[in-house]
Amino acid sequence: MPVTVSKQEPECVTVRALEIHGGLIAQSALLNLAGAIVPLLVAVCTVPYLIRSLGTARFGILSLAWATLGFFYLLDLGLGRAVPKFAAGMLGRGEVDRLPALFWTSLACQGALGTMGAIALAALTPWLVDRLFAMPPSLLGEARTVFLVLAASVPLVPMTLTAMGMLAAAQRFGALNAIGVPSYSLLFLLPASAVACGLGLRAIVCLLVFARLTAWLAYLAACFRTYPALRHRFLFDRTLLRPLLTFGGWVTVSGLVFVFLLYSDRLLIGALVSVAAVTYYSVPSEMLWRLAIIPGSLVGVLFPAFSALDGSGEQAKMIGLFERSLRYLLLGLAPITLVLMAFARNGLRFWLGPDVAAESSLVCRILAVAVFVACVSWLPLTLLQSVGRPDVVAIFYLLEAPLYLFVAWFLIKNMGIAGAALACALRVAVESAFLFAACFRMKIVPWHVLGSKHLWAAVGLVLMLAVGLGGVALAGGGLRAHVVLATFTLVGFFCAAWAYAFDPTDRAFVVSRIGQLRSAWQGSQ
Repeated sequence: MPVTVSKQEPECVTVRALEIHGGLIAQSALLNLAGAIVPLLVAVCTVPYLIRSLGTARFGILSLAWATLGFFYLLDLGLGRAVPKFAAGMLGRGEVDRLPALFWTSLACQGALGTMGAIALAALTPWLVDRLFAMPPSLLGEARTVFLVLAASVPLVPMTLTAMGMLAAAQRFGALNAIGVPSYSLLFLLPASAVACGLGLRAIVCLLVFARLTAWLAYLAACFRTYPALRHRFLFDRTLLRPLLTFGGWVTVSGLVFVFLLYSDRLLIGALVSVAAVTYYSVPSEMLWRLAIIPGSLVGVLFPAFSALDGSGEQAKMIGLFERSLRYLLLGLAPITLVLMAFARNGLRFWLGPDVAAESSLVCRILAVAVFVACVSWLPLTLLQSVGRPDVVAIFYLLEAPLYLFVAWFLIKNMGIAGAALACALRVAVESAFLFAACFRMKIVPWHVLGSKHLWAAVGLVLMLAVGLGGVALAGGGLRAHVVLATFTLVGFFCAAWAYAFDPTDRAFVVSRIGQLRSAWQGSQ
């Protein structure tokens, strides 16, 4: 959503309205998905080399550095989520003159929070290095330098989120990924290049801080191009702090409780079963939760889109986008989830050996269902937050937590790691039902959206695919025969989805993108 400055009145900004539609959402979501996959592939390729070259001790220090920076993302107190919500709402209502105040107020607040975090990390560095982490004595000096250098970069972490939020509000996901993919990839490429040049851990961390600073400046420049008024109007509006911090506070609460619920099952397994059982549970769990990049790529686009549509009062368009996105999630996630369920034992045996496959295959199948339901529930969760009701999500999580811990404790004690997986599946099923019901009960989305024939077609096809792949898993014959049968089943699913679950707009978008790819390919020859 480019924001242009009138030549006659330099301080007056006008907006060319962004037409939010399914094609734009799909295109942006695919950009986000590619932006998430590329750094992951870079990490997979470079981490083994870094471990061999640095040694396990120094690589451990580098991993702690990455983890420490990740922890300081919590410093933003939810403002990284609040900024795109408020900015998109202002754009939807045409209140462009309020954007500079929002941007500079949030940036100042984030900078202050980041500075406090930097001071805290610098002060805690001697304790962290000498007492908390079991550092080899020969590496204590390097480790102290690493954490002190990291402390200097901490303010950049929350400040970057403000700039990213402003770009997301304008649906500038091309710019976000053009900056984000190289910057996240450099977290692994720079250490690998530095090691190849004979540089040590201190130099590596300095390079990483420089890369983070460069990325923040790039995001800032992209904001100035998108919103030229930001360069001319430096405003701090105290009246914005309360709504920003209130919204962000509820988001922070729900995020913290979600992370606690996500990892508490492993703590219970370790306490009630064994440490070895934690491995058998965490391996399929970590693998399956990687599927979250699919809904994450979509809801990252939907959040500012829903906020803008809510701000402009275009409820019908928001409802249509909700229904279309729900179909996309069902049709995109179901094949991957069901294939993982059908080939859980064979896949785990090939990847990690027969012992892990014997212990983890049932857990993998149960967790696959849980992850699928959880990923779909991100859609109503995002809608509730985008219309300004993050408190509904946070309060439900707080009420749910003690009940879940009791159920998980009971099931793990009686069923082991299968009980942990079942508790997780029950939790996400209740969460999903509540989140969808909240959207309907609060009349954000009407009940009749569930009557869409294309949505029912998608649900029916998913159920048929589950039966088909379930039959493949139970059929006789070897692995090769199962793969062939599964392939034919999936081809039939996608053909039926194209005919019955996609509407004409969906098909037109896909055909146009294929045509663009074909033209680009022919032009490159």
